[in-house]
Formats: sequence, C-alpha cells, structure tokens
Amino acid sequence: MLPSTGITPRDYNIPYEVSYYNENDKDTVLVDKGSFGVRVGAKTELDYSVYPEGDAIIGENGEVTLEIINRGLGEIKSISVELYPEGFELMSKPKVFVGSIDSDDTDVVTYNVRYTSQNSIFRAKISYKDFDNVDQKEIIALPFEVYTREEAKNLDLLKTNHTITYVIIIIALLIIWFFWRKSRRNKRRKKSK
Repeated sequence: MLPSTGITPRDYNIPYEVSYYNENDKDTVLVDKGSFGVRVGAKTELDYSVYPEGDAIIGENGEVTLEIINRGLGEIKSISVELYPEGFELMSKPKVFVGSIDSDDTDVVTYNVRYTSQNSIFRAKISYKDFDNVDQKEIIALPFEVYTREEAKNLDLLKTNHTITYVIIIIALLIIWFFWRKSRRNKRRKKSK
C-alpha cells in the first residue's frame, strides 16, 4: 500500500494489532495491541507581494497593502508584521497582528501612509510560528512604484479640474456675445437715422 500524497501535516496516532504464536505453544494465539505516533511535518514557504491601493503620488496620502501568501503545506500561526517605512510616512500603527494562515491561503495587511519619495521600499519584519510551533522571523524589503506629480499628469493619473477654465471660457463668450449684440444694435440705429 502506497502512502497518500495528499496527507495533511499533523500528528497521527496509528493503532496496531499483532497476532502471533509462541514457539513452545503453537495452539495459542497471542495478540498485542497498541499504537504509535507519527508526525507529518511541513516546510514553511511564504511569499509576499506589496502594492499601493490607488495611485501612489508623492505628497499624497494613500494605502499600501502587504499580501502574505502561505505556499507551504502546513498552517502558520501567530503572524505579526512590524513595518519600517522607507520613502513614505506611516499614518497608522507600525505593528499589526495577523493571526493564522492556512496552507494555500493568503491574508493582507493594509497601512495608511503619506508618500514622500519615489524610492519607496516596504521594509518589514514578519514574525510567526511554523508548523512545529518554532518561532520564525523574516525580514522583507519590497520596492513599489511611487510617481512624481509630473509623471502622474503624463500618465493621466491626476484628475485635473477644468471647471475654472470652462467658467472663464463661458464668461468670455458671454462678453463677446454682449458686445457683438450691442454693436449690431448701434449699427441698426445708425441705419435707421
């Protein structure tokens, strides 16, 4: 019998029963029962991705999200993320408790920030307990895209307000129309005299 490849990492208690004959007494069947434990372990394999929510523009407030991906076969527990910002100011608390992430699952942490530099790096310490309940720490440094105001305008990320321009154009057209109408009346009056 082949072992299952889809076995879930955890501790297993496997019962057994052995029947045998004593060498001196071949008529009596002896039976021993018991159990033994087997631990199926799992290697921790985490992946990370960082992305700003919306457009990241220098001088603007926004949100940066860290996605924690558990690619391993076992659950990770007691996850916390401590952020050390570089290229942005933190507007929320730097340390966040995430909890647990099952195998083939993800969780996200979102921070409120103010972008201060184009060279922004999401630098954080990830602390967690692996499948064997051993404390683990990982330091990550993930850069993400932040735009200057000029780049944002060129990429049409900034929504420019044209209301004032439209109002000025309408007022100018009304003034031109008013003077054109007045000059037309004056010409008619001169013709009628």
